[in-house]
Amino acid sequence: MQKIVDFFSRHPYKLFLTDGIGALLTVFMLVLMLLFFKELIGIDREMLVTLISIATVYAIFSLSCYLIRPANPTLFLKVIAIANICYSCCMMFFVILGHETLTLLGVTYFLIESMIIFYLAMLEFKVINIIQNSGLS
Repeated sequence: MQKIVDFFSRHPYKLFLTDGIGALLTVFMLVLMLLFFKELIGIDREMLVTLISIATVYAIFSLSCYLIRPANPTLFLKVIAIANICYSCCMMFFVILGHETLTLLGVTYFLIESMIIFYLAMLEFKVINIIQNSGLS
């Protein structure tokens, strides 16, 4: 993990790109679920639409930061890292809320995605810490 942290500490804007592509992948997967696999997953339509909306906003934010390249990337990394943790918590809340209808496949998908997003948030916080301690921010 240290090599990944070191890479993104030197190239923080690529972390925005990674986050944005990940959010787009999340949107794609959730739209597929909504259109074709809702019954297989067992999630409520409104919950899926909520998650799709949030992930879309995150994708726009992260990709905008990648393209605009703000002078202080740590501030924007903090925003998306906190947002990612909130999104992971939101997914876990939906898993708990929908435990009666979610299938094993649905629970597994949301747990794995939540862990990946939480890992990404922790990576973002480590990168922020390195950048701030090196005086590059």
